[in-house]
Amino acid sequence: MKTNDFKQKALNGGLLAMLVLFIGMGSYQYIQRNNFEEQFIQEHSLNESLLEANENLQKDLIEVRLKNQDILDSDNLIKQQNEDLNSKLASADASIKSALASLKKKENQNKMLETFRLKYEELQTAGKQERLKWISENEKYSAIIETLKSENKVLESRLEKMKSVTADYFRIEVLKGKKASKHTIKAKKATKLLVSFHWNEELSNRYKDVPVYLQLSGPGISENYLKTLERVTVKKADSIIEIPVVAKAKIKSISKGRQEIIMDVNSSLRPGLYQADVYTDQFHLGGAQIRLI
Repeated sequence: MKTNDFKQKALNGGLLAMLVLFIGMGSYQYIQRNNFEEQFIQEHSLNESLLEANENLQKDLIEVRLKNQDILDSDNLIKQQNEDLNSKLASADASIKSALASLKKKENQNKMLETFRLKYEELQTAGKQERLKWISENEKYSAIIETLKSENKVLESRLEKMKSVTADYFRIEVLKGKKASKHTIKAKKATKLLVSFHWNEELSNRYKDVPVYLQLSGPGISENYLKTLERVTVKKADSIIEIPVVAKAKIKSISKGRQEIIMDVNSSLRPGLYQADVYTDQFHLGGAQIRLI
């Protein structure tokens, strides 16, 4: 009986404890539920505030971005304007440098022009002095020129005479023997020709060492013989001719005005009429006919 009471009490005590525990848990859950609802309401209100703040922040951010874009556009415009300004400044600087260089060049040109002007004035002064000197010398030279002209006329006259050199008393004689001391008219004895003539002292001095050439034609002078002879170019009148040289010698002055030339005849002459002509390089000295028997 006691055991059952004890069990009953224990059971009741347990039920009571369970009831208390259940009541406590209910109360706790109720309190917690109320707290949760309040916290939920608070968090919901906070979330709404945060959402509203986020929307406002997004609006502000968009506005800031727009303003930032405007600032960037303004900054780009300022940079472009700055670049344009720098370009204009560089162009102005180049123009200033070019103008300064032109001024300096002009200054140098002015200095050069001044130097040239001074030099020109110096030369002009020197030229005037030189002109006066030239006039004085020209007057002196004019007198000299007139004298030279007069002398030139004399020389031209003498030259004309010299161009038409002629020998007076020109003759050709036939000599015989080794010493050629005797004259002959026989062809088989002829060994040399004596050429003699007269001219003035001036011509004697001028032509005393001039070589003289003998051209001979006649019965004893064959074409084959002429082909073996030396040929020279001489002047006869206004013509230039080529002659075969039968003999060659130099003029020998015998006395004042009288000239002689002894010329060897290396061909066997035959009786007949011969034509003998004597030349220098510049003129025909003279000619004559010779008859041999």
